[in-house]
This record gives sequence, structure tokens and C-alpha cells, in this order.
Amino acid sequence: MPTGPPPAPPGADGQTHTIGYDRYSLIVDGKRLVLWSGEMHPFRLPSPSLWRDVLQKMRAFGYNAVSIYVSWNYHSPAQGRYDFTGVRDLDLFLRMATETGLYVILRPGPYINAEIDAGGFPGWLVATKGTARTSDPTYLSHVDEWLTQVDSIVSKHLFTQGTGTVLLYQIENEYDAHVTEPAGRDYMSHLYKKVRADGIDVPCSTTTRAATAIGPRGPSTPARTRAVGCTASTGIRRLPNPRPTGVTSGSAGPRAGPPPAPRRLGSCPSSAAAGSTRGAGPGSTGRGTRSRAGRVTRRTSGVSTSPTSPTDSPCTTST
Repeated sequence: MPTGPPPAPPGADGQTHTIGYDRYSLIVDGKRLVLWSGEMHPFRLPSPSLWRDVLQKMRAFGYNAVSIYVSWNYHSPAQGRYDFTGVRDLDLFLRMATETGLYVILRPGPYINAEIDAGGFPGWLVATKGTARTSDPTYLSHVDEWLTQVDSIVSKHLFTQGTGTVLLYQIENEYDAHVTEPAGRDYMSHLYKKVRADGIDVPCSTTTRAATAIGPRGPSTPARTRAVGCTASTGIRRLPNPRPTGVTSGSAGPRAGPPPAPRRLGSCPSSAAAGSTRGAGPGSTGRGTRSRAGRVTRRTSGVSTSPTSPTDSPCTTST
């Protein structure tokens, strides 16, 4: 049994990399990778001089990934104004994570919850017309503007391109509004297509509330993470057991020999079915405790021990 911290990313090496997955783990460059991720939110520690210290402690403690929210209200004090400088320098944080040897799980919302005011929505947004977290055109116009700002920075730090260590990208968070209605499905589909159009080619995921999305389990039911659907008509597709991106049919799981080679990310089978199946099962270890300023809490991701058969969708993954 190997000991020591999990493998770190190679950093900004200028080489292209592949990211796949099955029901057991991520598969990066044809090798299995289990993420040990801790939360570290730059807006809760608004001092760039301390970011590297926290990241280095995370790596020394054995983490190989950092999960961060990017809060819309923190970067947009007024409509049409965006600030990514000084204590809000996202580019600097992503460079530090690369230099420290940590993968990045990026979560820019637009709604992040995170126990902050309005879930990260800027104050000026409530004064505009439109219905938030739906396919309302007015709301989506503001969302597109926000994601354009974030993605222009993130696209320079993608692990797939060898320019950084951004490994996974989460769309929305704990989505529980209109999940069974066209307004919700179209909204999630729009976000997915927007992120892809901005050049983000790492796997995308989303998290929905199990009580609403899966069944009446009571208000204390935890949120569940699942892959974002790849068909334009569905917007959301729940994947019980992710498999390597683009892998053709066959059984999943560790076997003798190398794992299947992924196809290009983003190619979707024309037969991808609409509708829903159950999300990550109780064997998933994607849960983690929440973090506060200056504190890091353990979070694991990318592993599932569910015995059910793998999904056939090759497009996205859950964390």
C-alpha cells in the first residue's frame, strides 16, 4: 500500500492532458487519480500574502486539490463593473495553486450559496428585471456577462491545455428551483453551453438538492453532485456512475492493464436519452464539511463504490 500524499499535478508544463472518469475515480492521462480536496475561498481570506501559506499547508497535509468559490458579489460592485485586482485577483490565486502543486476545482456559480448574502448574487441584481436561476433572458444576459469575466481568466489556467491546474468546473450550486420545468432545464443547458463556448474544456458538474431533485426526503437531506447533461434538449442529466470521458461501451472498474482511452471531451452520443436517473449513491465520498476564513476542511471527491452499472454518457463528470 503506497504511503504519503497523493500525486500532485505536473503544473503548467505546456503539455495537453486528458481527463476521464468512471465510477471509481478520475482518470487523468490514462492513470487513476483520487482527489483529496480542501475548501479555500479567497474572498474569506482577503490577503494574497496569506494565500500561498494556506495552500502550502494544504499540500503539506496531504491534499492534492483545492476547491474554491468565485463569488459574483465580491467582484461586481455595480452593474457592468468587475474587479479582479488586488485582494480579488483570481489569476494570482490560480497561479499560486499551480506553483503549490494543487489541482483546482473551480465553482463560479453564478449562484454559489456558501452561506453568504444572496448566495453570491450582487446587490444590484435584485434591482433588475428578470427571474433569477431560470432561463429568463434578462437574468441570463447578466449571467453571461459574469461568466465571460470569470472564464476569460480561468481559460488561461486549464489543466487540459497545460497552462494551469484547473481540473474540474462546477456550474451552479445546490440548484433546487424549477428542476422539473423547462425554465430550469433550459437554464442549466444555457450555462453549460456558455462555459463550453468560453473555451472551458475540463469536465463540468453541478450540485442539486436531493430533497427536491430526487424525492421528498425532508429538509435536512444533503445536496448531491451530478454531471451536467450533454444534450441541448435536456439541460440536466443525472449520472449514477460516471465513466471515462468518451469511452466506448464496456465494463468499468479497475482491471488488469491501463484504463480505456478517453475520446475528445464534449462529444455526445446522438442517442443520449432525456429524463433522469438517480444521482450519486450513498457510496459516494464527495461530501465535505464547510470552511470558514483561514480554516480548511477535508473534502474528498471523485470516488464512488455504488454497485450499479456505469452510465453511457461521455460528456461530463461529478466531483
